[in-house]
Amino acid sequence: MEPLRVEFKLATPWQPPHGGIHLDGLVAWAVKQEALRNGSIPHNGGDYAEIISDLPFGKHETPSGWCWKASMLTVVGYAGQERRYLTAKTPVTAMAIDIGRRVVEEKGGSYIDTVRGIGKNAAMYYTLEHAEGFEAYCIGDLDALSYLLQEVVAIGGKTRLGHGSLRAFDDGQLFRITRDESATQKWMRRNSPVKLIDDMQPTVGSVRPPYWAAKDYCWAPV
Repeated sequence: MEPLRVEFKLATPWQPPHGGIHLDGLVAWAVKQEALRNGSIPHNGGDYAEIISDLPFGKHETPSGWCWKASMLTVVGYAGQERRYLTAKTPVTAMAIDIGRRVVEEKGGSYIDTVRGIGKNAAMYYTLEHAEGFEAYCIGDLDALSYLLQEVVAIGGKTRLGHGSLRAFDDGQLFRITRDESATQKWMRRNSPVKLIDDMQPTVGSVRPPYWAAKDYCWAPV
């Protein structure tokens, strides 16, 4: 394990998720994607906890719990925000066919409700952020991270709409990893079971991936 800086460059604006993005969360997603591809876990679901329990990072252990030594992603070259309006119509015919095939569970008899529930039409505003890219810091295994991060081609929410797409560096890779001694301190800018740096506040969240799952009290950077 060594102190590392990880960098990404954005090709398109990205949608920041609530609570930010942790580098270990991104790598855990990459581990899961690789496992899905090689058949280690089924595509129709399964418990990912064991798959993502051994990530290529050092551990910070405390009496209150532990976390990976990997920071959140920090935006570099922030250039403003914009709001987008999204609409989506429910594909009623396709949903009816899937109900008939028992792929989708039937709700409300033969009537497909487009106002609420799984058949609801979508109409929403969301925020996009313009930036040059991201940087993150960790104590980790350079070779393992270099392999796993090849899975990542976009970062943030609504990537299927083209948001958060990554731009290649001169070597053709969509990320850059370099040794950086400052990572021995900068990895601490992350959710933690204890207060690691002065610029942290108590909140409700997760300290390990998956970050969308179980929530508890923790410390998070401001």
